[in-house]
Amino acid sequence: MNTWRRRDLLKGVRLLPALTVGALIAGNKRLFAATCPPTEIRQTQTGSLMDNCTNEMVDYNIEVHSVIHLCGNPDGSLSGNVHISTHGAAVGQTTGNRYIMNEHTIDKTFIASTGCPFTDSQTYQQVLVSKGPAPNLKVNTTFTTTTDASCNLQFSSTFASVCKG
Repeated sequence: MNTWRRRDLLKGVRLLPALTVGALIAGNKRLFAATCPPTEIRQTQTGSLMDNCTNEMVDYNIEVHSVIHLCGNPDGSLSGNVHISTHGAAVGQTTGNRYIMNEHTIDKTFIASTGCPFTDSQTYQQVLVSKGPAPNLKVNTTFTTTTDASCNLQFSSTFASVCKG
């Protein structure tokens, strides 16, 4: 009986911080949506990247749609969240193999303790889905949210092929 109680108490101790953090994050998302006006940015990224698995250059045309809530806090810090969707197409330069990307809603929350200026970068693995005989192309996509000293907001993204042999 003591063993069961000890295990039960330990479970509660482990769960409490996770539940508290989860509630704070959920609460912050509602706060951001209610008090911080969103900035919507649509960018079309065109370029070429090397498919490191097949050594083929792939031309891409990808639209990055981001909605950013950036809040100034009473202590001078900034907090915010970003929702990102990427949609587009790519084609292999030599094989003509076609790919599509349709990745939805990457939600990240950030806090800049010093206020402006600040830079926050996150890298996610996304997939260009092959519509032909070539394998899907894994892409590391890095999204960067930046403000200058006047808190003017900028958002950028870069793409790089990933090959895991």
